[in-house]
Amino acid sequence: MAYKPEILREERRVFLQRAASLCGLTLCSGAMAGLLASCESDTVKSTGSTATLDIAGEAALQEVGGGTKKTFGSNNSGRPVIIVRIAEGQFVAFSSVCTHAGCEVSAPDSPGSELVCDQPGCGHGSVFSPTDGAVQVGPAASPLKSFATTYNTDSKQLTITF
Repeated sequence: MAYKPEILREERRVFLQRAASLCGLTLCSGAMAGLLASCESDTVKSTGSTATLDIAGEAALQEVGGGTKKTFGSNNSGRPVIIVRIAEGQFVAFSSVCTHAGCEVSAPDSPGSELVCDQPGCGHGSVFSPTDGAVQVGPAASPLKSFATTYNTDSKQLTITF
C-alpha cells in the first residue's frame, strides 16, 4: 500500500502536535506541583530570637490542657503564637498560621480541646492536635510549625525560641 505525501505530512503534523502537547503538559505539571506544595507549608523562618512569658499572669495556662494566643513583636512574622500547657511544668508553642490557607488557627477554647482553623471567611475546618500540632482533620496536610520552649519552674517564666 502506497502512502500519499499529503497523508504522511498530515499524520506527522498530528503526531508532532500531540507530542508537543504532552511535553508541555509534563512541564506544566511539575511547575503546578511545586506551586501547590508551597501552599501546604509549615515553614516559618527561624530567627533564633527568644521571648519570655510570665506564666503566673496567664489564667488560661494554669491548668493542664489550657492554651492562649500571644503576639511577640515581629517573631512568627508578627502573627500570634499558640501556647498550650501539656503537662505540669511542660509547654508547647505553635505558629497560629494554618498550613493550609495561612489563616489564623484558634487557641483551645477549653482545656484539652483541639486547635481549629475557624477564622470567619477562611474557616475550612482543619483541626490540629494541641500537644504536637499534628493534623487531626484536613484539608491541611502539614502540622503547625512548632517553636522550642523552656520553662523555669522557679521564676514561672516560659522562654520561646523563634
